[in-house]
Amino acid sequence: MVYVEGQLSADELNSLIAHAHRRIEQLEKQLTEQQTAEQQRVNVALSQLREENRSLAEERLKHEKEQMSAELQMLKRQWVLITSVVTSAVRCCKLDISFIVIQHQCYNS
Repeated sequence: MVYVEGQLSADELNSLIAHAHRRIEQLEKQLTEQQTAEQQRVNVALSQLREENRSLAEERLKHEKEQMSAELQMLKRQWVLITSVVTSAVRCCKLDISFIVIQHQCYNS
C-alpha cells in the first residue's frame, strides 16, 4: 500500500475503527446502566405513588365510615324522637276518644 500524505495507513484506520468500536461499546454499556438506573427510579416512584394512593384511599374510606356512622346515629335519634312523638299523639287521641265515649255515654244515659 502506498502512503499518500494526509491519508491514514490501513493499520491506523483499523486502530481508529477498533477504538470507535470500543467507544461505542462503552457508550452502549453506559446507556444500558443509565436505563437500568432510571427504570429502578421509576419503579421506586411508582411504588411510592401506589403506597400514597393506598394510604389516601384508606383515609377517605375511614372518613366516609365515620360520616356514615354519624349520620346513622343522627337518624336513630330522629327515629326515637319521632316514635316518641307519635306514641304520645296516639295516647292523646286514645284519651280524647275515651273521653268522648264517656261523655257520650253520660249524655245518653
